[in-house]
Amino acid sequence: MLLVPPGTQLIAAPHYLQQQSQQQQQQQQQQQQQQQQQQ
Repeated sequence: MLLVPPGTQLIAAPHYLQQQSQQQQQQQQQQQQQQQQQQ
């Protein structure tokens, strides 16, 4: 984690934030698929 205020992080590292959001979306999709298989 970068030790900077949230506002600075939004300005300084937009690509880093975009990568994080993409990873979260992929994890959610995988979890949904696993739940469907269990049912």
